[in-house]
Amino acid sequence: MVNAADLLVDRVTKTYGANTVLDDISISVQPGEFMTFLGPSGCGKTTLLRMLGGFAEPDQGRIVIAGKDVTSLPPNRRDCGFVFQSYALFPHMTVAANVGYGLKLRKTPKAELQKRVGEVLEIVGLSEFAGRYPRQMSGGQQQRVAIARAIAIRPSVLLLDEPLSNLDAKLRERIRFELRDLQKQLGITTVFVTHDQDEAMAVSDRIVVMSRGRLEQVGTPTEIYNAPASLFVADFVGINNILDGRMIDATGTFARAETGFGALEGIGAGQAPGSAVKITLRPESIVVAQGTSNDGAGFPGTIQMAAFLGSTARYEIRLRDGSILKVAAPRGALLPPGSDVTCRWAPEDVRIVQ
Repeated sequence: MVNAADLLVDRVTKTYGANTVLDDISISVQPGEFMTFLGPSGCGKTTLLRMLGGFAEPDQGRIVIAGKDVTSLPPNRRDCGFVFQSYALFPHMTVAANVGYGLKLRKTPKAELQKRVGEVLEIVGLSEFAGRYPRQMSGGQQQRVAIARAIAIRPSVLLLDEPLSNLDAKLRERIRFELRDLQKQLGITTVFVTHDQDEAMAVSDRIVVMSRGRLEQVGTPTEIYNAPASLFVADFVGINNILDGRMIDATGTFARAETGFGALEGIGAGQAPGSAVKITLRPESIVVAQGTSNDGAGFPGTIQMAAFLGSTARYEIRLRDGSILKVAAPRGALLPPGSDVTCRWAPEDVRIVQ
């Protein structure tokens, strides 16, 4: 198979006893791309990352890095930098010694080693901390040391195993953007593992959504959010309204499905007429108007819950069949519970999936 990717996962399968952890996975990561593996605990994302780094071997399939088949090679013979969730810094070594550790193992001449350590510490903004020990640094600083150590060896691929999970929420949000900027500055092909959807959306060029050892969808953050390929993706990524329906037809630009509160149009593919389907609709896609409409252009309902959240108002609205819609409305006068309203949305904001 010919592929210009920096990293290629070709039909990889991994089982532990009767448990299939990875099931026929194929992914290509392009040069300079920031790709994120996203999914719940146990979906196989960390196992796949460890395989890329050489810490586990697939039962079937192959892994190619920079054009070289590395499937059976140990970690030290792969052109990868690995940042562990725990950072794995050596407590008895200074920051400079930690950063230079991989170079030392590769028998880099001392002058070159010192030069490269100085360069990467400057890149991550820690030049003045070269003589400190990890215990003398904050969590965010330790995280940058771990990244500096990984990039000091100038790897073809940088692998990151939930490196921000040990940071508090505000620091985590700041560091994720620093990490993204650094990756783009260096141009290193990067694979990042997280279960945090916001994190994945913020830093990724593309996201691989995984569930139970399988790929659910691969796409840009916009594609993953706006056009989920499966019910799992629609439910897992962000907040979504998921409603029951039955397919009517899909002969025009939009498919049509029948629900308990009326027929609606949306984007669907491959569902046979009469088949049971799920309808997904993001809360921010719903427009709420006070009062009920008689023009047939909206769906009447009653506000069950209303909350002012500063930048938005959040509602739960009960439709006439008892379905509940979650709504995120722009900031404005808050409509109280018990208000009769009409809900509207554009057909292109509706996805019909099975």
